Amino acid sequence: MNFKKLSRPRIPGLKKFKARMPQLKIGDSVARVPIVQGGMGVGISLAGLASSVANEGGIGVIAANAIGML
Repeated sequence: MNFKKLSRPRIPGLKKFKARMPQLKIGDSVARVPIVQGGMGVGISLAGLASSVANEGGIGVIAANAIGML
């Protein structure tokens, strides 16, 4: 089979476009990335997942339901 390199379609003004994301503020803190990882509960969203999300600039959440089961 002959695969040719795919080229991106040219969109006029694309290089000028710059996406703006709103700031996520909680109290006096501002997240670098406006993403919240939702608490998934039952031992899934504990410190490992929440800290990984927070280290990347988002908001990590630890769910409280069934936390005593672990």
